[in-house]
Amino acid sequence: FLSGRFLSYGRLSAVASVSIQYGWLALAGIGAIFYVLPRVTGSPMHSEKLGFLAVALMNLSVILGIAVNLGIGPQGHPFSELPNGLYVLLLVATLGVALNVVRTISSRSEPSLYVSAWFFAGAAIWAPLAIIFGRLLPLTGVADSIADVFGLNAVLNLWFGAVGIGALYYVIPRATGAPLYSHRLAGVGFWTLAFLGPLTGQARQIFGPGPVWLQTVSIAASIGLLVTVLTVVVNTFATLRTVWDRVPSHPSVRFMVGGTVLWAAAMLQGTVQGFRSVARVGVTDWTAGQVWFLLMGACTLWAAGLITYALPRLMGRSWMHGMTITMHFWLTVFGVCLVAISAIGAGAMSAAVFNAGVANQLPLSYGSGFNVALSTVEKLRAIGTVGAAMFLFGQVIFALNLFRASSSGELRPIEVVQAVEAF
Repeated sequence: FLSGRFLSYGRLSAVASVSIQYGWLALAGIGAIFYVLPRVTGSPMHSEKLGFLAVALMNLSVILGIAVNLGIGPQGHPFSELPNGLYVLLLVATLGVALNVVRTISSRSEPSLYVSAWFFAGAAIWAPLAIIFGRLLPLTGVADSIADVFGLNAVLNLWFGAVGIGALYYVIPRATGAPLYSHRLAGVGFWTLAFLGPLTGQARQIFGPGPVWLQTVSIAASIGLLVTVLTVVVNTFATLRTVWDRVPSHPSVRFMVGGTVLWAAAMLQGTVQGFRSVARVGVTDWTAGQVWFLLMGACTLWAAGLITYALPRLMGRSWMHGMTITMHFWLTVFGVCLVAISAIGAGAMSAAVFNAGVANQLPLSYGSGFNVALSTVEKLRAIGTVGAAMFLFGQVIFALNLFRASSSGELRPIEVVQAVEAF
């Protein structure tokens, strides 16, 4: 399939990156914000027209980005494959969402601000900042490299991660009827993410072109960010400690718990990856493992969990078959774990071979030696391919289930938006 120019690896990789980031997770995040925020503030969204405009601009940028990457080729750094003009469209879309969120919160009728609103407000404000400082500044050389990893980390953690946590803190208490274990703990997690999240980008480029002191700051911030991980994990499982028997009847909760576990794994791997002793794995499949844990695993499960919970209440139709929801969940979880674990193993093995070659003055990072090094991880990559196929099958089931439910699902009452008291 890769013999043609339009289906070359670089172009398909860029298309996948644009699709998963902005065509799936960014749009799912906007949907989460627009669904949850009125229910925790007691106020309708400030402007539905502005919301529709933001979604339309984001869809347009994704469609044009796919066309540009297939027709012309990748446009920049990994996970930054849109031309500047399309990032401007994304910037306008995220600014529209931020304005909508801020105005909705400012006009709320609910006096107390629930923790989901904190994370949604943070994500809405951080998203345009990530695009401005990470994607649109006219920088070159080392400065451009530093800005790029800042933008990537901001998109993954401060945008997608914050939306996912906000959705998690809404769905679990609402679906199970159990009060959130600790609002104060959730607040600690939010402010830790706000202050340390922007500093962690350079940990992705240890031994890279950035200054050593900045790498050290990023490593320390990555360790500190585990506080946010701990607060989310403790809040999730402590909230469910007395209602585990209700989880099987609420598949949305299952998605949220699975997303939390994979998110904790991704963040822990990111922290460990920043250590200089571990960073010697270099540019190998190791980093792909974290991407799968984070984007296809945690963020995808969180988004699917909110959709599973919200869509029947919005469209007035129930899901067709509970078994297909269960299949979607387990195929996603097992598929992601197979890909991520095999990628981490392959990265560690290939790095050991490369480093051994350097130590013996037999470089294996180019020429015929490169193929020798990669042959050591062929079986692990085959396992990863199986996992990717499982993941794909799970998402196809999800899409088919969604469209069938929206047209043929059993009728049920449409949810009326009401203010939700603090859980």
